[in-house]
Amino acid sequence: MNLPTILTYRPGIRIPTHSFFILNKGKNSGRPMDQPCPNCFMISCSSEEDRISLYWICFAMWQSKYYYQHLYGSVIEFIRIDTVRSGLRSILCRTAHKLPE
Repeated sequence: MNLPTILTYRPGIRIPTHSFFILNKGKNSGRPMDQPCPNCFMISCSSEEDRISLYWICFAMWQSKYYYQHLYGSVIEFIRIDTVRSGLRSILCRTAHKLPE
């Protein structure tokens, strides 16, 4: 599995076919979504199989409150794109030998 491309979503940009979104503001920061919203990151994968795997990895990270320790802001909490990149990178590196190629 290759590392995905993670970008900040902006309305009007072209959305690649194998993409999903992660909410980046509020108490639900890190929650994966199929449809974009104004406050999210876009994760583009190389295949549909990788997209499904990464979606559920991100879902597990959100359910386990992985990003709670990385929330910034006092009124509206948010996570930074580098936090998402490094979090996914560390999880994928730890599980790389467990994932079938």
